[in-house]
Amino acid sequence: MNLGKNIIIPFTLGIGMIIFLTLWILSERDNQSYERYLSEELVNQVVQISSAPPYALSILQDVIEKGEITQVQAGELESNFYYLAFVTQDISQMDIYLNRLGDYNHNQIVSINNDYREFFMFLKRDMESNEAALTTEQLEELQLMERLMQHYSKVVEDTLMFTGDGDTNGQPSEFFDYYSEQGIKDDYWVDLLKGYERVTDFSYSIN
Repeated sequence: MNLGKNIIIPFTLGIGMIIFLTLWILSERDNQSYERYLSEELVNQVVQISSAPPYALSILQDVIEKGEITQVQAGELESNFYYLAFVTQDISQMDIYLNRLGDYNHNQIVSINNDYREFFMFLKRDMESNEAALTTEQLEELQLMERLMQHYSKVVEDTLMFTGDGDTNGQPSEFFDYYSEQGIKDDYWVDLLKGYERVTDFSYSIN
């Protein structure tokens, strides 16, 4: 009888260990899958907020030089300032779960870039033709935007391993490959957001 008990106890412990290891492996797989998903989502969002400054800068410089803007240019600028305001905000909210940004505050970034977005939204709405000449006041506001985008573009250059050129919106394929592999534990996105925060203040506000 004692021999039977001695056999049953190790057998039961062995089954329990197998179940525990199986559940642990499944949990680790789930965690790894979720981390890969977050890493890919983060890369896609960083592409938007890192390619927006040099692309917006190139359009702004062209518009300021000519003193006029087209509907297409206004639409492109509206979209890119949307990314800088609200995709940046989305990444900040993701950090509730990642807890990597510390005392970072996105309020000025969101507020100023949303004001820029609205500027082009209303400008595009009020345009009576495909092109519109800009007033002196409007050009001065665009020059403020230009200066902030110059600072943002410098942050992008100093922070990221791969960057696209300002004439096109997006990042090269190497960007996706490299940063997807680095994952959410790499500081590239933290450094980018904190860099934007560092160079943003209400002196760039147009309201």
